[in-house]
Amino acid sequence: MKRKGLLVLAVTIALAVTTANAEFMSGFEPPTYTGSADGTVLTGQDGYYLPDASSPSTDWYVHTYAGNPLGIPANPGGGELFAAGTGLGDGSYARAQRTEAGTWGDGTGIWKASYDICIAYLGDPPSAQNIGSFSSQPSDDPYNPDHSSFIALAQWSDPDLATNWDANYLIYDASGAYVYPAVPDDPAFQGLDLYKWYRWTTTMDMATNAIIEIGSEDLESGDTAAWEPDGWYLGGGAAGGLPACDGFRLFAGGGAYGNTVAFDNIALVPEPAALALLLLGGVAGLRRR
Repeated sequence: MKRKGLLVLAVTIALAVTTANAEFMSGFEPPTYTGSADGTVLTGQDGYYLPDASSPSTDWYVHTYAGNPLGIPANPGGGELFAAGTGLGDGSYARAQRTEAGTWGDGTGIWKASYDICIAYLGDPPSAQNIGSFSSQPSDDPYNPDHSSFIALAQWSDPDLATNWDANYLIYDASGAYVYPAVPDDPAFQGLDLYKWYRWTTTMDMATNAIIEIGSEDLESGDTAAWEPDGWYLGGGAAGGLPACDGFRLFAGGGAYGNTVAFDNIALVPEPAALALLLLGGVAGLRRR
């Protein structure tokens, strides 16, 4: 097929799918977002808010790559701005939540969550788990017991050293119980570098309530890896049947000061719209290369 025909097909697929399902894509860029080197509060921008939780919440901030005091390097696929949160070690945690009806569609089909992530540490070792996370969220309950949900969890490889991190998960087994499953011992998911941008993806089949693929990309080298887990489920386990989440949450925490998480280029899209985006240059278009 000629590329022109491929592009037309990709656009047609994307329009057909996204017309029937909601989606969310954001690179934290102007004019929707306002940032500064030292950081501009994310709460109140584009619907982000501080959620109710079991511990106090502090704000995330929108920073410029240029001159940011966190030491976050330029993202190879980034624009002008990114969002970041830091755990203060005082019993509060940095949270930012965004809720919108249909964020994850109507609970049917295959969906992919992807985002650029960079981990930094502003404190002195030892640190403490967990560094931070991205999670699908219902607006009415911070613990997700009655919704189809998952948590992509950034954890220290060794919190005593706080030099590398692992891309882990908190999900559900077939019975619907919380589990911290083992991600394969793979350098694409384990022992990741601080102050380096990666793209992390989670693909879910809402029909089976299962996480069917996770992926990682080193945004400097372009190296990619994917793994298909077995027995990983969203909230409700194999039985499913729970309401779809209507939002997502960014989190940075741990019991020690300095755990810092930066995000850029968040995309929550239904498949095959994600495939169509890939054919069109993928989230590279979102990344404004």
